[in-house]
Amino acid sequence: MHLWKSLSEQVHAWMKKNDKPDAVLVGYMGHFDVLLAHHVFKGVPIILDHLIFAGDTAKDCGARGSKAKLLKVLD
Repeated sequence: MHLWKSLSEQVHAWMKKNDKPDAVLVGYMGHFDVLLAHHVFKGVPIILDHLIFAGDTAKDCGARGSKAKLLKVLD
């Protein structure tokens, strides 16, 4: 909790100098970091990017054929 408070204070100091960002990108495994970002960057869109490709996930789960190809194209 202390680290979150410290980070929050640093972000507020940064935003005083630089204004609010257009958006905040939270990377892979950032499920709890999204909560912090939502609290710290009020009114700023928060984007969670899992950085996982659908085609690779489907392949790992055993998908083959047209379904796997379609997901690979979508990625």
